Amino acid sequence: MKEFIKSSLIEFAVIVLVLSLSDGIEINKWRNFIIFGEILVVVMIFRMCSIFIDKFQNRFYIIDVLVEFIASLSVVLFFGFIFGWYEIDRIGYMVVVGVIVYGICYILGIAGNKKSADYINSQLEKRRKNRENIDKNSADR
Repeated sequence: MKEFIKSSLIEFAVIVLVLSLSDGIEINKWRNFIIFGEILVVVMIFRMCSIFIDKFQNRFYIIDVLVEFIASLSVVLFFGFIFGWYEIDRIGYMVVVGVIVYGICYILGIAGNKKSADYINSQLEKRRKNRENIDKNSADR
């Protein structure tokens, strides 16, 4: 399911970028393409920060989550202000949007990790049973 969601989101992003690019070329309306490009830059910077943050694991999981959340919110607020996504007096709105997006992504990540863990555990259980059958058959001979 995780791969399905990831593939769907990638395909959606490509379609949106191509449609906004075609609007820019056909009718000289580049604003959507620029906004999507800005979002892509922010996501790539956030991903680079995540790779760096993941190298430092804390003993307390909640601290790891808070550090990741604060880093992601900081990147969005900083670049959002630079790109003019919000006025400074509407920063609370951007924080709320950041919390909602982070929460949804966090829940999707947990669900994907649970599915992966369940799949790996089922494969290990099958392997253990196969190994037991092999050992039992060799002992019978």
